[in-house]
Amino acid sequence: MTPEQLQELALNLSSVAQHLRRQNEGATAQIAQASQQLDRSASHLSADVDAAHREGQKNLQRELTNAEQFLQKAQSQLLTAQKAWLWKVSLALLAMAVLVVGGSSYWVWRNAQALQEIDYNRQVLGAIAAGDLNLCNQRLCAKVAPKADKFGDGYVVIGNR
Repeated sequence: MTPEQLQELALNLSSVAQHLRRQNEGATAQIAQASQQLDRSASHLSADVDAAHREGQKNLQRELTNAEQFLQKAQSQLLTAQKAWLWKVSLALLAMAVLVVGGSSYWVWRNAQALQEIDYNRQVLGAIAAGDLNLCNQRLCAKVAPKADKFGDGYVVIGNR
């Protein structure tokens, strides 16, 4: 190679080196700019994620508060319903007790009357058995003491056998 060709080659290489240097500087500037944009985007994204997280926490807290209030209200209503049910059951048991006592009292009173009637009938049958009774022309007749005492509406004490 001749010195002229070497000079030309050196010029060409110098030109290529300058071109490569400019491209390298341009690429470096573009990379730096892209990196800055990426950093800004990441910062915005991080801020958006933080805001969304805070909003999600607020919503979750609000929902938990609402659920807690609902459960407290439901518990209060359940307690009220239980108290009402307890009163109703108590009143029903009281009414049944009154009916049982009333029914038992009526049964005792009715049986006491029946016992009095039975006792009266026993006394009458005892008196009939002690007296001298007979049928006279389809009517009841009795032998009485000659000087029988009269009671009430003309009843006479019947003599004993």
